[in-house]
Amino acid sequence: MVCQNPQLSLAQLRQNVTSKGGTTAEAINTFEQGKLPELVDNAMQNCIARAQQMAKQF
Repeated sequence: MVCQNPQLSLAQLRQNVTSKGGTTAEAINTFEQGKLPELVDNAMQNCIARAQQMAKQF
């Protein structure tokens, strides 16, 4: 879907396939309220930083 619709954002693609008021929508709301996007971003930033440290060691 992403490859076939490069002009659309991932958020828009998700909206296009998520039923309003459905189970997936509820799960996404829960993730957002629990700040999952920020948690994933922090995890990725820490992963990148550690990879850069390790690259210098080897």
